[in-house]
Amino acid sequence: MKTKKIVALVLSMAMVLGVVAACKTTESSASDSSAATSASADSSATEDSTTQQAADLEGFTAVALAENVTDKEDGDLLVWGWNEDPLEKLIGNAEKGLTGYYSGTNMTKDNYATTPSQGGAYRNALKIALSAGEGAPDIYFAEADYIKAFMTSSGAKAVNELGIDYSELKDMYNYVLQTGADSNGVIRALSWECNPAGVWYNRKLAQQYLGASEPADVAKFFESWDAFLDTARKINKDSQGKVKAVASIADVQTPYFNSRSTGWVVNGALNIDQKVNDYLEFGKILKQEGLTFDVAQWGEDGTWAAGSTNDTVLSYFGPTWLGVFSLNLRGENNEAINDNVWGICAAPNNYFWGGTWIVASPYCDRDATAAQMMRDLCTNTKNLENNASNANFVNNIPVMEAAAANKDFSFGFLGGQNPFEVLNPMAKEINASIMSAYDGQIKDEFNTIAEDYFEGKISSTDEVATQLEAAVEDILG
Repeated sequence: MKTKKIVALVLSMAMVLGVVAACKTTESSASDSSAATSASADSSATEDSTTQQAADLEGFTAVALAENVTDKEDGDLLVWGWNEDPLEKLIGNAEKGLTGYYSGTNMTKDNYATTPSQGGAYRNALKIALSAGEGAPDIYFAEADYIKAFMTSSGAKAVNELGIDYSELKDMYNYVLQTGADSNGVIRALSWECNPAGVWYNRKLAQQYLGASEPADVAKFFESWDAFLDTARKINKDSQGKVKAVASIADVQTPYFNSRSTGWVVNGALNIDQKVNDYLEFGKILKQEGLTFDVAQWGEDGTWAAGSTNDTVLSYFGPTWLGVFSLNLRGENNEAINDNVWGICAAPNNYFWGGTWIVASPYCDRDATAAQMMRDLCTNTKNLENNASNANFVNNIPVMEAAAANKDFSFGFLGGQNPFEVLNPMAKEINASIMSAYDGQIKDEFNTIAEDYFEGKISSTDEVATQLEAAVEDILG
């Protein structure tokens, strides 16, 4: 880093699982990975299935692999992110003897910097710091909505520059590597998670209003958007509006958007995929018929997430991190909290949502430490297996194939269900090629305009497109 200014931290909530699991092993890397991979492959799905999902390493561009990587300075390691809740847990783990990136790095709370995500504040702060250099982090974390904006030589070091060979990434899902690569195919960021997504549903409410609680039986109520709309209408009517199928219109946005054939930007211009218009029409029906509680997703008042514990919301759409972290459905030893038992089934279409990537900034002077963090979190098989055992879908194909095929792999808070049986096939279908550097900013503008459409202030989807094109003109340049 360019300055020794001590600022605060922040890892995403998703990182906690990776770090906590990392405490159980300090051996990282390829030898560990290859041994465990061989063991996992015996109980995994077919070789053709694994190959289909595997990282296409020949499709990426390598740069010169650094050798004998060292830390150039011994001072404080500066890390940036957007959520400070995990701090106590992280520091506690360091005190229990976590080696690697904590050992010898003088890691304390004062080594972390945090800026909230709301309104793009973190994204903008990161952009300014990386542009100026002064005060820039050694390591930072980035989300799917904006990571592409930083995947350049001025925003991130290539993992090869840290001494990480592409062969160490062979068990990762291809789309995760695509997301962390620049426009030339050079990989600059890694992630420990993969995020195929489905529908989390409240088993008690499903039994009461749908007459079914097992995933295979509940799935038919979500097998298409028409089927889901019928389900939403039935629950709203039968409960006299006390229970809704989803808390917010925004709950169905990601399933629509992340199953698009084309992205927000095509040949440098704004592009409106048909799925965007389909979402607008579907959301308008939900709004007009009062089929949601019309609350803000992630709202600070907590009303959106409250439906997961007060038996007023049937379902939430999302990957494993949504239920484990955001909705806090998993209790001790993966048991239910207060008998709040859930299940997971497929959504009306396959989709993915989010992810957190770890990145070494161009100003990082702790290359060996950065590489160690990446390996501990993203390639250490024992760490990833421990992470999966806590109901997280990890970025390791053999681990997830084995978990999905293991009939004894189940969780109490999911009523004994193995969620990976449902989610693993979806991981094969994820397409990240539609992502651009502008996705987060365009979506922010879109959501403001979409709200006016839902409320009838805008009369047509064509007008939505016109207003969005004007709103993003400066963004796209």
